[in-house]
Amino acid sequence: YEDMQNLEEVVVVGYGVQKKVNITGSVSSVDMEKEVMGRLITTLSAGLAGLAPGLYVRSASNDPGSSATLMLRGQGTLNNSAPLIIVDGVESSMDNVAPHDVASISILKDAASASIYGSRAANGVILITTKQGTVGKVQINYNGYGAFQSVSNLMSLVDNSVEFMEMINEAARNSKLSEPYSKENIELWRANQGGDPLLWPNTNWGEALFRTVFTNNHNISVSGGSDKIRSHVSFDYSDSPGIIENTGFSRFILRANNEFKPTKWMRVGANLSGVFNQKDRGSNSLSGMFTNSVGAVPTVVVKSPDGRYGGTNNVEENQAVASPLWYMNNYKGDNTTHKLFSKFYVNINPIKGLNINASY
Repeated sequence: YEDMQNLEEVVVVGYGVQKKVNITGSVSSVDMEKEVMGRLITTLSAGLAGLAPGLYVRSASNDPGSSATLMLRGQGTLNNSAPLIIVDGVESSMDNVAPHDVASISILKDAASASIYGSRAANGVILITTKQGTVGKVQINYNGYGAFQSVSNLMSLVDNSVEFMEMINEAARNSKLSEPYSKENIELWRANQGGDPLLWPNTNWGEALFRTVFTNNHNISVSGGSDKIRSHVSFDYSDSPGIIENTGFSRFILRANNEFKPTKWMRVGANLSGVFNQKDRGSNSLSGMFTNSVGAVPTVVVKSPDGRYGGTNNVEENQAVASPLWYMNNYKGDNTTHKLFSKFYVNINPIKGLNINASY
């Protein structure tokens, strides 16, 4: 059963639009204002989770700025199964578009609806149209949010060095193995409990590795026009510092969609957008950090006041153990990308029923 009101929705299909009631293929549409705008998202791909039947969305790392993996109706090929992304008629990445700049999203899921794009549409097509200027008074809109991010569920970790050594010894006895820590050494650590944390640390790695950060997004747009000229200009800023050191991501997007109608039968337009991304390079070491954090025991110093990352202060511990945060800060600097997208088009309607469109 489908609501009769929904059958009047306009859905983008190929190079044109149709009412949903007239579509024979499998097409889903996403109500951006209702579904996506209420979510605290910085990338559009992650915001589509659960919004369309047959669309699989997976965020593998949740690293700030990372794109979600998209698949339509499962694995379609042995290689890249990602659907073709078309933004305003041009192939592009979904995450080059700010969520607040999207007017509509149509998802073409079968051969009948996606055939116009040929073999590139074998894994489906996601069509995105951005907002255009409207005839009328100039309107200024602002959307923004701020939120605190932290680990939602973290298992309890042993953060007492003496308790840790005693538990490891107990596990060794139960496994009929020799105890790695001597009683004399355990008593020495017990006698210095509460002493200098640089000499006798009791590190809680759940608290040391993860932090609470403030993430925010701001979007401001100006839209308006007359019968001759329409324009929509927007600026979007996102900042996510990352709950792990040196993993932050920030992005600026400037978009300008303009259309000029010199005569009744001609429209000339330009869609321009620029994207600037800045990503901390510590994300390159995320896998190494989590692999080596297994060996991070309470006797390891997180960081000394002079900025050096520590190792274990237990002479009976594996001396190769180091602070996992060293791996995160081993990479310095930022990865920055600059992108410019432009589309220029002319649409001519010389006689009724004939529409010619050329774009570059």
